[in-house]
Amino acid sequence: CGAMVAEINKKAGAVGTTIKPANGHAGYAGLASYADLANAVKAMDAGSVPLAFVRGANPAHSMPKSAGFAAAYAKVGFKVSFSAMPDETAQLADLILPDNHWLESWGDAAGANGQLGLQQPTLEPVFDTRSTSDVLIELAKKDQALASRYNVADYRTWYISKFPGGGSAFTTALTKAQVNSGPLVATNSRTLAATATPAAAGAGDFFVHVFPSPTLGDGAGANKPWLQELPDPVSKIAWQSWVEVHPSTAKQLGIREGTHLTIETAAGKVTAPAYIYMGVRPDTVAIALGQGHTAYGRFAQNIGVNAYDLVPAGWDAAGGLALGGLKGKVTITADKSPLVTTEGSARQHGRGIGQALPIGVLLGTEQEDAEHHHEIPGLPSQDFKTGLKSPVAADAQGEFANPESKDKGMYAPDHVQKMEKRRWAMTIDLARCTGCSACVTACYSENNIPTVGAPYQGRALSPTQWDERPGANIIKGREMAWIRLERYYEGNDNTENEFSPDFDTRFVPMMCQHCGNAPCEPVCPVYATYHSPDGLNVQVYNRCVGTRYCSNNCPYKVRYFNWFGYGEPA
Repeated sequence: CGAMVAEINKKAGAVGTTIKPANGHAGYAGLASYADLANAVKAMDAGSVPLAFVRGANPAHSMPKSAGFAAAYAKVGFKVSFSAMPDETAQLADLILPDNHWLESWGDAAGANGQLGLQQPTLEPVFDTRSTSDVLIELAKKDQALASRYNVADYRTWYISKFPGGGSAFTTALTKAQVNSGPLVATNSRTLAATATPAAAGAGDFFVHVFPSPTLGDGAGANKPWLQELPDPVSKIAWQSWVEVHPSTAKQLGIREGTHLTIETAAGKVTAPAYIYMGVRPDTVAIALGQGHTAYGRFAQNIGVNAYDLVPAGWDAAGGLALGGLKGKVTITADKSPLVTTEGSARQHGRGIGQALPIGVLLGTEQEDAEHHHEIPGLPSQDFKTGLKSPVAADAQGEFANPESKDKGMYAPDHVQKMEKRRWAMTIDLARCTGCSACVTACYSENNIPTVGAPYQGRALSPTQWDERPGANIIKGREMAWIRLERYYEGNDNTENEFSPDFDTRFVPMMCQHCGNAPCEPVCPVYATYHSPDGLNVQVYNRCVGTRYCSNNCPYKVRYFNWFGYGEPA
């Protein structure tokens, strides 16, 4: 695919101007920078681009409005989009040739150190789409200069012909997932050139920090309800945009959480509700990219605001879009709305739920602060040195037993004897967990968990009408995530101070504990939840009558109730 695009660019005279080849292997190192894209926009605006192919990009949304992409793109002679989704850029095209999903496509990637990666499809195309690579091969066959080079049936056949060792080596690479064609070449570290701190651009009392969303990126993931439903790891907000404001700044402005603020820079303005957050500087307001689509499907369209509207069209010394150094004005509006958040208590209140040690304590160079350590009621503090010990003994099957009873747990002895020796377990290294929440989305995928935050579409699926606001059912506490990442703030509790250097964020993953004597099991009147022979707490869905006694009796609050009949026709 890359070679054919290179041939087309060569014939169009773009090599060396708009397209600048990188040294070494082609691949991610050869991607054009934002500065290159901005120069391409200038060429389109001058009317010197007769043909444009767009694949895997949506500049109509992810470029600042001040860059003038839409107006310049309209001057292109013929515009072809390979987007598989009806995004903003695809709507401006003259022809749309939907690409296969990447799980339906062959492909490759190349690193600067010589490593090659193969991409193999996992399923046949679900819809009537076609690989962009195959389309380009068909186009190449129509050109006399290229026809002899691409006289193959499809991209896979062409790639095998170029693969070192041919078809047998290609099959081996796919089967073994690795082929050693020589020693790996270490990539030498490079010294980055020092760049001066950019001068603040624009007028206003606040710096404006625009940052990519950790879940939606620049907006490419906004059409996926799994990612929209996934709360931001720190703010715990989903399905909307928000403005981060320091507590002292909020007090100075006289606002509360949920007050709508208008941020205005020299490039444009947006309005979003305030989120009061200790982790942002008092002289700064911050807003995430990713939302604000005017197209891109019902899970992305008309949700939040596009923070690119605040960014001027310039680029930094590295050629990337300059997101820093912005200044702007903040205006308070009369509108207020609750944030779509899954946040519980932001502080641990001395309960020692999310424990942490300074790195110096682990290395033995520091002493642990006496006030840093908290005990959990009922467990002696010395147990933290060697691991938690349960005050209740367990039998040979791993079931917790009542020390004052002769019973071996909640099951009859004959049942216990039949139980298998196997016991399932899962551990999480909290020293490595960054709170990214990828496990939450993976659990949605593996267990077919429904998302509930999408705006109302069609008729209601419950006795009461769905709220048309995105995330309304999350506000009501109806999210269905089987894993959640609890986030706790630690550090200076005096929110009137400047940004505190000891301010700390801790993450505690929480999921079903599969308790030995699970409190959710005995309270179910229809035995919908029970203990499996290998120690798991399981559920029989077609027995459940919806009493929610199990949810009420769960000490970890990981039981969720499905409020909607998703099986009904829309």
